[in-house]
This record gives sequence, C-alpha cells and structure tokens, in this order.
Amino acid sequence: MSANIRLVLVLAGLAGLVGFIWKVSDLVASSRVTKATETVNQENRDAADKGAEARAGVRACRERGGMSWDRATGQCVRAVPGAGQ
Repeated sequence: MSANIRLVLVLAGLAGLVGFIWKVSDLVASSRVTKATETVNQENRDAADKGAEARAGVRACRERGGMSWDRATGQCVRAVPGAGQ
C-alpha cells in the first residue's frame, strides 16, 4: 500500500472519530437542556398552583362576607376594627 493511501485512510478514520464524538456530545448536551427545561417548567407550574391556592382562599373569604384577607395571619377578617383597637 502506498503512503498516500495510508494517509488518506488515517485521515478518514480520524474524521469519522471526530464526527462520532461530536454527535455523542451533541446528544448529551441536548439531554441536559431538556432536563433543565423540564425542571424550570415544573417550578413554574408549582408556583402557579400555589398562587391559585392563595387566591382561592381570598375569594372564599369575600364570598362568605369577609372584608379583607390578613396576610400576616392568613385569615379572613370579617369586620373593620373600630377606633382604638
């Protein structure tokens, strides 16, 4: 075999190896991005659910005739406090 053919085969093999490594690293990177996206989306859904639960308590308070919602105690205030209270 001549030296030129050997050189071409070695270079072709190296190019194939580089291509394979590139493809594998691309698959690993896309997998990581997918997992990160899923995590962020789940956190956003959890936050939206917690917000909906908080608003539901306030709505229920107002529907039962409450005047306001006390955030500090997390309870419905049914009457406005009088002077000096």
